[in-house]
Amino acid sequence: RHGTAGEVGHTAVVIDGEPCTCGLNGCWETIATLLWLRREAKAANLTGATVMTCARLTSLAADDAAAAELLDRYALHLSIGLANLNQVLSLETFIVHGDVLGGGEEFRRRLERHARARSLTRLSVLRSELGADATLLGASALVLSETFRLVD
Repeated sequence: RHGTAGEVGHTAVVIDGEPCTCGLNGCWETIATLLWLRREAKAANLTGATVMTCARLTSLAADDAAAAELLDRYALHLSIGLANLNQVLSLETFIVHGDVLGGGEEFRRRLERHARARSLTRLSVLRSELGADATLLGASALVLSETFRLVD
């Protein structure tokens, strides 16, 4: 009715969490976005914190304990929302896209392990084969499907 259905990033995952840009507190987006990752990377004094990506963090994690800890925490934070979706909607397969693809198989494994630890049923996390174009292609498909919809 208000255009907010499906905004899973604005589901509460931290009871006394920080304010979100949407006006609520403790939203999934407050702990599982690049903004959060860069802020935490800066707090951990990681090199390149202001432009931190999952790929860069995964690379740093190989030789830096603070980066490895942050990478695991990032996977944990992302997994909370996936596990919630699994519990509420019985979704078993999640295909991730965007920046987290840069973390490669290492990040995917961490994310899946954390999500499974928070779920009562088995779930899988897969990496999108569409890469950085996944969001753009999905939006294009939506526009095209509406444009060429057959009228009854």
